[in-house]
Amino acid sequence: PKVNTVGKLLATHIRTKVLPDGKKDTKVNPEPYMRFLLEEPNPYMTGQKLQERMAAQLAINKNAFALIVRDENGYPTGIYPVACTGAEALYDSAGTLFLRFSMPNGESYTFEYSDVIQLTEDVAMGTIFGQPIMPALAPLMEIVTTTDQGIISAIKNSSVIRWLLKFNTSQRPEDIKRAAEDFANSFLSIENGTGVAGVDAKAEAKQIEPHDYVPNAAKMEKTKARIYALFNTNEKIVNSNWTESEWAAYFEAEIEPVLLDMQNEFTRKLFSRRERAAGNRIIFDAG
Repeated sequence: PKVNTVGKLLATHIRTKVLPDGKKDTKVNPEPYMRFLLEEPNPYMTGQKLQERMAAQLAINKNAFALIVRDENGYPTGIYPVACTGAEALYDSAGTLFLRFSMPNGESYTFEYSDVIQLTEDVAMGTIFGQPIMPALAPLMEIVTTTDQGIISAIKNSSVIRWLLKFNTSQRPEDIKRAAEDFANSFLSIENGTGVAGVDAKAEAKQIEPHDYVPNAAKMEKTKARIYALFNTNEKIVNSNWTESEWAAYFEAEIEPVLLDMQNEFTRKLFSRRERAAGNRIIFDAG
């Protein structure tokens, strides 16, 4: 839900000027190049897909990056999401900040921070990067995986043995096997409609009651609730079963901070200070 909602935010270039009489003159998408950049940030995706990719990275890593490509005059011509496995902050002798990205193929690339759009969450422990959620999420997912494997194993085992024939005297293995097959064919077949089974004095038939292989429901609910809490969501949001007030509360708590972060980052990275002083900014509207 978070990724889809962030993807649906409409990016718009706004230019607001204060007229001599004190009134404000606001223009929407005054520059065609910026409108096209926001609609189609690169040849491979639309603005919606760029926003979704960044929102997905942000949800898991608490960091999301996009590289701004500029022309010879410094105007942005493309925005590309950076799907890195790691990022490192570097400074040159003049104190300029760079980010070095480690990529899945083993390559690394370094870009000036002014050319990188960065979204962050959970920034209590640092000034540049947010704290990834994986260290807290991985143990909970281990519990879920172990529970699922236990259910599968229990289902398989519970369907293997339903009856036990206990012989009162020693029997050869082949005789035990034959007696078990005869019992199954005679009394467990659906064709035997009498509902009556009988064995001689040499053996005792005992039905094996299947055990409840469903784990403690309360514990499963607690684990699920902890996972939801990590993502600041709940079951109603995930299953699209919310009321208007519930969605409004979720939007205000989880989407609006991302919306504001995107507005600030896109504005300060796509426009120079002179352009921003002239009233240029990027807004993301949820309609």
